[in-house]
Amino acid sequence: MRIVGIDAGSSKAGMALVEFVDGRRVLSELKHIRLDLTPFNKLCLSDRLVRLFRITTNVLKRMKPDYVVVELIRVRNGGRNMDAYLASGRSMQTVS
Repeated sequence: MRIVGIDAGSSKAGMALVEFVDGRRVLSELKHIRLDLTPFNKLCLSDRLVRLFRITTNVLKRMKPDYVVVELIRVRNGGRNMDAYLASGRSMQTVS
């Protein structure tokens, strides 16, 4: 069985592929997507989300997971990073 876990974000995202081999969990691959660096940081939010969607889709096609799990987004620290939470929520609406 192959499971991909996704830590979603609008400027950075992480993905990990875990496989079950002979009853053991094996971390097979890690992928870190950075859209906060040049030239991506010059893109507007909608363009960054489109780019993130395309990259994530290509990685998932290559990994061929049986299951995909996405981090639950919670508002912490009094909602100081509310823009990031809203952007992540909007990005997940288009994918689900």
